[in-house]
Amino acid sequence: MPPSTTPRINNLPQTVERALDILEAFLDSNEALGITELSRRVRLNKSTAYRMVQALRTRGYLLQEDHTNKYTLGIRS
Repeated sequence: MPPSTTPRINNLPQTVERALDILEAFLDSNEALGITELSRRVRLNKSTAYRMVQALRTRGYLLQEDHTNKYTLGIRS
């Protein structure tokens, strides 16, 4: 889902908006996504998308597949 279709909350920090955009990109996908695909879907440059994905992965919100290095939603516990 492109971020332009998601309503913006004026007082929500941009970093939080971007993280949510990345997580929501997986809602429309039944497949693992790489950084290039994620950055295209959420309209961020690849380095920004990579940093956001790494933060989400570290916290357990995303998982990285060993064989493809692509990402899927994780189960945060």
